[in-house]
Amino acid sequence: MKLPAIAAVSLAAMLAGGGCSDSTSVTDLVGLYSATQFTVAESGSTTDWLQGGATLQLILNANQTTAGTLFIPGGNDDGSDLTADLTGTWTVDDGKVLFDQPVDTFIRNMAFTVSGNTLIGDETFGTARVRLTLTRQNFD
Repeated sequence: MKLPAIAAVSLAAMLAGGGCSDSTSVTDLVGLYSATQFTVAESGSTTDWLQGGATLQLILNANQTTAGTLFIPGGNDDGSDLTADLTGTWTVDDGKVLFDQPVDTFIRNMAFTVSGNTLIGDETFGTARVRLTLTRQNFD
């Protein structure tokens, strides 16, 4: 299964609302996050992209900028590898973490719920359901 259905999601995709506590602060979320779950379910089949070699690392800075990279082997429409620069910004709105990045990936069209040290995205784009969990890495 290729990833194009979510790699170039339309700008019209809606962000989900509601969720976690309004007390989530920017300071609580700063850190380096790595994907610990990344699956796509479509047409009765689920693909585990991490098992397939995909990686995603994202830094949330205190000034609400981001840096990071998404890599998906064979993730482009032509079957070549997808590498996306995740430089951009992030905000907390109604308890959800939202990303704004120039590169057109599904990440900027998902709302992430905060749960402990994880950001959990679960969104459907057309017929593809994407589940992405980003876990903050500890350095102690």
